[in-house]
Amino acid sequence: MKLISLNIEGSRHLDLVLPFLKAEAPDVICLQEFLQKDFSLFEKELGMRGTYEGLLLWDMDKPGDYQLWGLGILSRFPMTHRNAEYYFGAPNIVKKHDTAIQSNVNRAVLGATIPHPEGNFHIANTHFPNSSIGDVVTDFQRTTLEKLLSVLEDMPEFVLCGDLNAPRGLEIFDRLAAQYKDNIPPEYTSSIGSFHRAGPLPYVVDGLFTTPHYQVESVRLVDGLSDHKAVVAEITRVVP
Repeated sequence: MKLISLNIEGSRHLDLVLPFLKAEAPDVICLQEFLQKDFSLFEKELGMRGTYEGLLLWDMDKPGDYQLWGLGILSRFPMTHRNAEYYFGAPNIVKKHDTAIQSNVNRAVLGATIPHPEGNFHIANTHFPNSSIGDVVTDFQRTTLEKLLSVLEDMPEFVLCGDLNAPRGLEIFDRLAAQYKDNIPPEYTSSIGSFHRAGPLPYVVDGLFTTPHYQVESVRLVDGLSDHKAVVAEITRVVP
């Protein structure tokens, strides 16, 4: 199964993202910073079906025009189960974006079970809180990580991808890597895309973690699409 994960930064790069996804023709796509208003467009253009979870109201495209912003999973195969497990906030309270208030943003793991000839694939997608300085870990991140780990412990198996907002080699990313396999090849030293407002940064902050039920191969990071690089991988089902 071919999977792509990408933080698309709302609608800012659709002229690049959609042609890339069409050309790559993945089986499953996990998107972060995905606007609900674009969900049906992606389904139509890519010939896929999916699930969406809105986490925040953000006027990132036009001041005053608040749009639902969150996570999406799209698949060429039918989904038999979809759910969102929150590790911060609540699904019935969606707040407006405020750069100064991290607690305005709900945090969840959006999951989908996708039947495949090799067996069921359990795909999970998340977007973790950021630090104002990329290589500094905050107490809020530490507290939120404990809740995320608790959610993951209740999931028997999964492929977890998403924007972690925490560099590999530091506490948050490495806590996850201590429990689950980090599948981003070591030769990659950054997953920050060329359109990032802070410019080139030496941080791998986008993750692709698996339990022993999966084998991941042919992983590559692709730049020139958004403020993050796309994670592209081939995933097979194995018996641990």
